[in-house]
Amino acid sequence: MKQKMQSRLTNIGRNLYKDNAGKVYIYDKRKNLAYTLDKNNQLKFQLVRCRFIIPITVGFLIYYYLPNYPLSVSIGLICFVLLQFYYHQRFLPELPMTNRFELPAKESMMCKLSNNEASVLVKRIIGAILIGSLFIWNLFEMQISIDDFRMITDWNRTLMLLLSLAMILVTFTSSVMVGTILVQKNRKGNNK
Repeated sequence: MKQKMQSRLTNIGRNLYKDNAGKVYIYDKRKNLAYTLDKNNQLKFQLVRCRFIIPITVGFLIYYYLPNYPLSVSIGLICFVLLQFYYHQRFLPELPMTNRFELPAKESMMCKLSNNEASVLVKRIIGAILIGSLFIWNLFEMQISIDDFRMITDWNRTLMLLLSLAMILVTFTSSVMVGTILVQKNRKGNNK
């Protein structure tokens, strides 16, 4: 059953869009069709949305309890194929379709952040600084020294060090970026 859409769409997830009326659409890029997701099918959709994660988890659990590599990989693959089959052959065809689907223009991350209120931006800055501080604390707890950069014999320790440094860089860069947006937003507000 095909329907027409007329409301403005916002992106709420990967290939998921919501219109002003509150309807949720699943977009199929290959067929250029959108499927309307009603309230009755949302629980099923949450299951099939995880169709990539569930087989990996099943495979790990089987390998954990029965350390047989071929068995765990094959059961994980079978689970993946069954979920993919269910999603494409059973779940999507049951949903109402719409053929007039125009994707909204993509916004940059900076535009999306600048659309937030100042209080949300301040919370993001504080959260990023706190997370970065926790990674710095982790470095002190690991008792990292400069010699650890030269000695790459302990791979686990070296990878933890590199991961912690990368996360510190990412979180503080994020807080600076959001802070810049907040300052620009305040300047625009003061100029009016």
